[in-house]
Amino acid sequence: DLFAQAQGDFAGTYNHTPMTVGQPGTIVSDLQHCDGLNAIQVDLSHYVPLAQSKNGKFAIEAFGSVGAGIYVTDTRANVFSMTADGSYDSGQSQESGHGFISAIGHDKKHTHAQFVVDGFGASVGAGFRATAFKYLFAEAGIKAGVARLTSFHSIDDGRGSQTIGWAQTNVAIGAQFPIALGKKK
Repeated sequence: DLFAQAQGDFAGTYNHTPMTVGQPGTIVSDLQHCDGLNAIQVDLSHYVPLAQSKNGKFAIEAFGSVGAGIYVTDTRANVFSMTADGSYDSGQSQESGHGFISAIGHDKKHTHAQFVVDGFGASVGAGFRATAFKYLFAEAGIKAGVARLTSFHSIDDGRGSQTIGWAQTNVAIGAQFPIALGKKK
């Protein structure tokens, strides 16, 4: 039985022991949220005018934002040398574009559990926006946040948890159109 072999090779107590993703044959040799760490998030932004042309067609604004939402993942894992599909790589495999392939050439593809709501997160951001002709804009900013994954799939019925901090830069060019018309001043 492959699972019994994995248990024998990695016998021990690992509760609350920090793990690092390592090489094949280690406790956790592969852990990927392979189809992205997908955030479904609502952001609230506040814009503060810094400068505006006399005719009102050009403006520069600063903005700040806060957001919160859920995270959806499709996790691929290799824990105790056991892949998600139940195969055992015995520490002899290497990563390929198609999954794990053992040293003797047998394809040990990972299966993906499916997209699952695995956690929640929050973010903050700030930046600047330049507006031309009231509707066209260019925006640059930074955003940082934290994702707390509480129950992603690993092997068999196993689950894992993870906290991920992240930061990104954003650049956007676009157009904005009012969807509700108010009274003109």
